[in-house]
Amino acid sequence: MGFSEEEAKALVERAAKNRRARSKAADQRAAIAAAQADIPRASGGRGHYPEREPGRGHKYGARATVVDGIRFPSIAEAEYYKLSKIRQSAGEIDYFLLWPCFVLPGGVRVRFDQQIIAAGKVEYVDVKGKITAQFKRNKKLVEELWPIKVKVVIFKAGRFQEVNL
Repeated sequence: MGFSEEEAKALVERAAKNRRARSKAADQRAAIAAAQADIPRASGGRGHYPEREPGRGHKYGARATVVDGIRFPSIAEAEYYKLSKIRQSAGEIDYFLLWPCFVLPGGVRVRFDQQIIAAGKVEYVDVKGKITAQFKRNKKLVEELWPIKVKVVIFKAGRFQEVNL
């Protein structure tokens, strides 16, 4: 069942009108973004983060690493990802997810490094170089609100060590 000539013309005209509207909207978004880029921020930088000195790096010295096309914020997280892949291929774990997110009351989001599923059990893991007071608070809140336990591991001397908090 085909379209009549009038219906086909109407469809072509509607498609052209939609393309023009999308192009106009894209131009408006670009103009807004350009205008916002010129607005000075109270922090002196973009958003709420203060500007960093060039080459200063991460606050706690972590170096970002890319493994399998995935960018990890630290070498320790990348190494734990590699370890999880080995454990998965060996059949020790069924699968794992990166960066599961929990939303605390007030809209605060807490992300851990991995959710590991093995033999029907779920385990949450967070790899740390430095354990901060904020992390301890967030971990405690998540464990109070959800029936989970978060395993904290640190990477020292080429080995992972579990930390009890």
